[in-house]
Amino acid sequence: MDIETDQLAASFLELGLRRLAVWSINYYEWFLTQLTATKAKLNTYSTTENSPVSCSTRPGERPEKEYHTIETPLDHVEVKLVDNDGRIVPVNKEEELCTRDRLSFLGYWGDKEQCGQVFDNARWYHTEDIAVMDEDGYISILGTFKDMVNRGGECIYPQEVEEFLLSHPDVAEAQVVGVLDQQMEEEACVWVKLKGGSTVTETELCEYCKGKISYFKIPRYIVLVEDFPKTSTGSEI
Repeated sequence: MDIETDQLAASFLELGLRRLAVWSINYYEWFLTQLTATKAKLNTYSTTENSPVSCSTRPGERPEKEYHTIETPLDHVEVKLVDNDGRIVPVNKEEELCTRDRLSFLGYWGDKEQCGQVFDNARWYHTEDIAVMDEDGYISILGTFKDMVNRGGECIYPQEVEEFLLSHPDVAEAQVVGVLDQQMEEEACVWVKLKGGSTVTETELCEYCKGKISYFKIPRYIVLVEDFPKTSTGSEI
């Protein structure tokens, strides 16, 4: 459908749901513009293993909470954030999100070993998602452990760096990954797609980062590309 048809179709919607895989702020703003007539826009969170929804924002959410948070767990869900030793961490501490509820799956078919890795003895499901809870009990998803870049003991969350680079007026898309490094264990590498007609260089993008994000989060490698390979739903591969 064309843009006008899409907007017409969206005008009849009363509820818009955003399932939080992590979205860039640019994409989220586009999402909001498409649903201007929608009565409620909710952020929801779950994994395949504990579908359909574990946490969700509510209608009329405060604007400052709308983008980054998935608000609080639903009535039937327990959540906690734990460190590597399974201890619950204080608020504003970034650690793994665990959930427990009646919607969690029973286990992986024929794979008891994998089940033992994601469920503990108390049936808490370990999501491998990195999250933080604020003083109001609102949860924000920062990324996943498998995507996190460990640079000499410093944790770099790709989403944070990608969002910052998207604030550059010439950057259309950005994808951060970790690459092996003999000295630091890993270094951040970012692939950047520029907007049409842009002549920005890798050096200029590096300079743009200095003084605005922590020095260790500045990607060691910047690669300019014309496009990213995508799935049929438009997600980067």
